[in-house]
Parts: sequence; C-alpha cells; structure tokens
Amino acid sequence: MEAAKANPGAQIVIMHRASNDIKDPVPHLILNVTDMNATVAAIKAAGGSMQGDPRPFGNTGMVIGFATDPAGNRMELIQQPKH
Repeated sequence: MEAAKANPGAQIVIMHRASNDIKDPVPHLILNVTDMNATVAAIKAAGGSMQGDPRPFGNTGMVIGFATDPAGNRMELIQQPKH
C-alpha cells in the first residue's frame, strides 16, 4: 500500500460501461503494472483470479492480463515494454 501511495507516476484508466452487467466484455479498470508476475501473485493471494495467463500484446513488447477481484470486478493489467 505504501509503495502505491509513493508512486507519483501510477496511471489508472476507468472505462465507461453501458450497464453493471458483470458479463460486459469491456474491463472497467485498466492498471499499468511494473511487474506482471508479482501483480498476478498478489491478486491470487488476495482471493482474485486471472482469466488465463498474461500474454504478449502483438509485437509491442507489452504484456497484458485480465483479472477478476473477489467481488467480480474485472481489471485489465498492462506491463509496458522493459527497456
């Protein structure tokens, strides 16, 4: 928690959904993460789940993953290319 508060460069995008239907295919929260593996481990440890393994996004160098928290909220995780 303290690391998140101390990060002035954190980015969060909230996407609009037409309804509160949990089956809506568009994730409503997008998080940029610096370490996908650590993020996935933390989500699972907190009772969340992943919708498949994170995967490369084309040839961009980005890695994306989709998670669901224990309340059923969906999140898209994006790890930017490492330089």
